[in-house]
Amino acid sequence: MVINGLQATRFTGARQNAQGQAQAVEATVVSGPDESNYVLLVSAKDAGALQRARSQLREAEGSFRAMTPQDRSAAKPWVIKTVALPRGGFAELARTSPIANPEKQLRLINGYYTGGEPKPGQLVKIVDTP
Repeated sequence: MVINGLQATRFTGARQNAQGQAQAVEATVVSGPDESNYVLLVSAKDAGALQRARSQLREAEGSFRAMTPQDRSAAKPWVIKTVALPRGGFAELARTSPIANPEKQLRLINGYYTGGEPKPGQLVKIVDTP
């Protein structure tokens, strides 16, 4: 098969899980530029969820394509760094974060999504640009 000009192979089968039971597996391997291979693995919590998401998963698979020069120039890489939490907490870190909903996301990646806050000076993870 071909996805947006890239050769691809779809695998549908089964594998043995840690308990020795058969588990369905669906994957598409796409041969990309520069001899890179990409595996698009279909996964869901149960068969019903998989069936409900099937069309969106196929749509996502069909959208896979090589990056254009315009994509490359627009892409802004992010890195995870650790920094000491300032006195203003996550709210202060959020003011300079490049991500959407920064305070919520920073709380999530640091394990404080449902509340609480580390002490000022404690190391926390942030998302930054290199």
